[in-house]
Order: sequence, then C-alpha cells, then structure tokens
Amino acid sequence: MNRTINPGDTEIRRLSNFSVRSVSLWRKRFLFWLLPLAFLILLFFYPLSRIFALTLKSSALTFENLQIAWSALRFTFYQAALSTLHTLLLGLPAAYVFARYDFRGGQA
Repeated sequence: MNRTINPGDTEIRRLSNFSVRSVSLWRKRFLFWLLPLAFLILLFFYPLSRIFALTLKSSALTFENLQIAWSALRFTFYQAALSTLHTLLLGLPAAYVFARYDFRGGQA
C-alpha cells in the first residue's frame, strides 16, 4: 500500500487543520466567556432592570415613598459622615506614629 504523496498535499492538510483548530479555539473562548456573561445578565442586569422598571412607574411616586427614600438618604449620609470622622480620628494618629518612629525589625 505505497501511495505517492504529493508535496502540496501536506500543505493542504496543514492549512485545513489550522482552520479547524482556530474555529474550535474561538468556540472555546466563546463558551469560556458565556458563563460569566450569563451570570451577569441573570443576577445583575435583570434585577437592576426590574428595579428601574418599578421605580419609573408613576404610581410609585407617592408622598409616603418619597419620605421613605428621603429618610434612607439622610441615614446614608449620616453613616458616611460618622465613618469618615472615625477614620480620621483613628487613622491620622496611627499614620503619624508609623511614619515618625522606627520599630524593631523594620527596614534599615
């Protein structure tokens, strides 16, 4: 079963194998990114779109809902101000101590 091989035959085989491999590589990359994309769509963008759809209804703009939103906004700013104050009160003295004093085991 000796068969004469045409010199161009191996080149054609290489080119055909290359195209098959490149398509499968592209398909693997697509499938690799499909799972995180599906995760984002289902667990982030879909709930976010539902929230926007519910808040943009005219029936949601009632006085009671606006009072609830205002109290939540006030509480959020209050908490942010307290967190900033505590960070400054604890962080600035600690930064001063670490910057001014040499501790044993530190860099020479």
